[in-house]
Amino acid sequence: MVQPEEKVVSVPFGSGFEDDHLCTYWFQFSVHAGPGDLMQIEFTTVKNAGMTFSAGTSYSSALTGAKMNEPEGGMISIPYPNGLFLTFFNTGSDGALEIKAKYEDGKPEDAIAFMGKTFELKKAKVMEKDADLTIVYISAILLGMLIIIVIICIGQTYRYEQRAND
Repeated sequence: MVQPEEKVVSVPFGSGFEDDHLCTYWFQFSVHAGPGDLMQIEFTTVKNAGMTFSAGTSYSSALTGAKMNEPEGGMISIPYPNGLFLTFFNTGSDGALEIKAKYEDGKPEDAIAFMGKTFELKKAKVMEKDADLTIVYISAILLGMLIIIVIICIGQTYRYEQRAND
């Protein structure tokens, strides 16, 4: 087995990755890669940025992964022949990124361990889904209706007492 090859992609502070900017990357295997090979993408530095990703053999058929608000320290493993499509979105005034890509040349028999897997996500903080406020809205509507009914009842009672006193 050949020693893993590692490459680093870096976007330092002050490089223009700021405000509402996006940075996109496509990691793919070499033409010399084959079954059993593995690509590991590690997010060593991610400042003022969140990330979304998808993985698959092409962009149009890629499986969408999680949206992460703190991808720093996370890692995504991709087995051959899949590629990884990353989009970083800036969340602060000045962002910085450092991504390490490691390619491991595996044996064809290692491919069995990756059967049916498009990607594997490790050590990442995934954004929670947006809160479902339906129950809050329904409760507010019911409470409003209850208040209106109480006001009507009090008004009717007052009016009934006024007629009784006349």
